[in-house]
Amino acid sequence: MKKIIIFICALIVSCDLFSEEDSIGNLFTFRGGNLLDNHKLTIYIHDSLMPSDSALVWGEVGENDSIVFDLDTAELSLISSLITTIVTTDTLDSNIVNIFTYYGMPVGMDYTESNQFFTHDGSESVGLTIEAPSGKNISEFRNDTGNYYYYGWGRDTASITYTHQVYSNKLTIASSIETTDNQKYVGILEDQDWVNGKQFTLNNWTQSNIDEAVFLISEPPWSWGEYGRTRLLFYNQSNGRASWLSDVWFEDNFNLIGSGYQTVEVMSSSLNPLAVTNRATLIVDRGAEGNITNSTNYGFYNNIGLSSSLKVKSLPISFTYNSTTKEVSNLIQSPEADYIQLLYISQDGPPLFIYVNADEFNYIALPNIPELSKAVGSYELYRARPIDFDIYKNLYEVMKSISDDYMNFYKSYNVRHHNYNYYNFNDAVSKPINSSSLSFNLK
Repeated sequence: MKKIIIFICALIVSCDLFSEEDSIGNLFTFRGGNLLDNHKLTIYIHDSLMPSDSALVWGEVGENDSIVFDLDTAELSLISSLITTIVTTDTLDSNIVNIFTYYGMPVGMDYTESNQFFTHDGSESVGLTIEAPSGKNISEFRNDTGNYYYYGWGRDTASITYTHQVYSNKLTIASSIETTDNQKYVGILEDQDWVNGKQFTLNNWTQSNIDEAVFLISEPPWSWGEYGRTRLLFYNQSNGRASWLSDVWFEDNFNLIGSGYQTVEVMSSSLNPLAVTNRATLIVDRGAEGNITNSTNYGFYNNIGLSSSLKVKSLPISFTYNSTTKEVSNLIQSPEADYIQLLYISQDGPPLFIYVNADEFNYIALPNIPELSKAVGSYELYRARPIDFDIYKNLYEVMKSISDDYMNFYKSYNVRHHNYNYYNFNDAVSKPINSSSLSFNLK
C-alpha cells in the first residue's frame, strides 16, 4: 500500500517546508480501497464554513492507495469540520465519471472508501429464454441473472425472452413464474459460464422449494390517495452483492384508500443455493403541491424473514434554491432524517452528489474544484433525497459504518435498513430546476 503525506502547500513537499518548531496534526486520512480498472480518485478537502474557497489540500489515489493530509496545528484549531469531495476519473479517456461531496466530516477522520464493485460492469449481456412447463402458458414471470431482472404479468405465452446485462464471472439464473391455470413454479440454472451474447434457456421447473412470504404494509403517514401506486419487490439475497428478484406486488393507491393496512403474499424460494437471506423494497407514490408534481417514498428492508410489517416514512424538507449561483439555502430536514442527498446534473459535466446533514448546515454551495470550474454554470439541481437509517443518527455515523465495514459488504449491507423520499422537480421525469430563485416546502 502506498502512503502519501500531503500538506497544505502542495501535492509533494519537502521536509524543510516546516521547521523543527512547527507542530502539525492530522487533517484527514483517505484510503482508496478497490477501484474499477483504469479509475483514479482525486480527493479535495475544504473547510466546511468556506466551500467556495480553494481546497485546503488535495491529492490523487489509485487502487489501495492512501493519503494522509496533515496541517499546521494552529490552522487545524480554526477548523470545526470538513467538506470531503471525491472525484472519479477514467484514466483511459480522462473523462470524469462522478463527483461526491460530503459536508461535516470531522477533522482527523480516517476514512476507507467502500468500493466493493461487481466483477463486470454490465457492458456485456446474455439472452435468457424461459419456456413454460409442457402444455401450459406463462401469465406472470420474474427472471433474474443476479442484479439484472425483468418481470411482467398479464401474459398468455409459452416462452419469454429478454437480454440481461452481466455483472459476475459466473451466472446463477433464477426464475419464478405463474401459469394461466394459477400454478406456481420456480427454476434455476446454477454456476453458468458465459460469453457476451450467449443464449440461455430455462425450462427445468419445480413446484417444490416454494415458500410464501407474508407482509403487512401499513398505510403511509400521509394516507393513501388517488395518485400513483404502492409496490413491493421481494428478493433472495446472497452473501454479497448479488440478489435475485423473486416476486413483485403492486396496487393502485386509489384502491387502498381507507384500508389502513394491506396484507401482501409474495413468492419466495429456497432453490437458489447462493441465497442466504431475503430483502424487500417498499415503494409508495404520493402527490404533492406547488413545483413538486410527485414524490416517491422508499423503504429498504434487508435481512428480513418471510413475514414482517413494512411502512414507509414521511421525510419532509424545505429549502431555497438559486439557479444562478447554484446555492441551496434555508435547508431544513425532517427530525427523523439523517441527511439529504442533493443531485446536480449538467450536459457538460458528470453528476454531482452532495450529502449534507441539514441539522448542521443550512447553506450549500458547489465545491470549488478545478473539475467544475468550466461547467459550473450549466449545472442545475435535479433531485433532493432525504434519507433516514434505522440505526444511525447522522451522515457521519453512516460514513463511519461504511468505512469500518468496507471489506464486509454483507455485514454492512444488512444493517442499512433505511427510508428515503425521492422528490421530483417540475414534472414526473425530474427536469432540472432552472428558475432564477425558487423556494420549496416538501411535506
